[in-house]
Amino acid sequence: MIIRFVKDIPWKLKQIKFFFQRGFRGYSDSDVWDMNSYLVSILIPMLKQLRDDTYGYPAAQGIDLPEDWDKVLGKMILGFGAVRRLIERSNWEMNEGSKMIMKDSKIEFTHPWTQKQVSHFKGLDRKDYATFNEGMRLFHKFFMNLWD
Repeated sequence: MIIRFVKDIPWKLKQIKFFFQRGFRGYSDSDVWDMNSYLVSILIPMLKQLRDDTYGYPAAQGIDLPEDWDKVLGKMILGFGAVRRLIERSNWEMNEGSKMIMKDSKIEFTHPWTQKQVSHFKGLDRKDYATFNEGMRLFHKFFMNLWD
């Protein structure tokens, strides 16, 4: 237990550094290292707050009612939720018994899964990519309207 505590000291010191970096510049070195995860982690709650606390909506681009704007924001939230699942699955796949091998000068990963499990993951990935693409399309389209 003491050995683990001593080994964790350098990481704890880095976390303190990251805390101050976020305070001074709004992001830390660790956020840059895993930018997609960091952005998803802040975008989802921000979009939810905008949806829940909004006082208006953009009266343009097919948005005629506040409910329409809520639906658009909801699709953005679902899209970023889908990419968060893709990231989590990717991290899980890398850590759950996969092995990295070199094959024809390329790195490949082998997995100890059945074909059924692989097909299941691919199906989930296809759905999540489609959901993410729709959310990102709306995020791009309404980017200048993400204010209240």
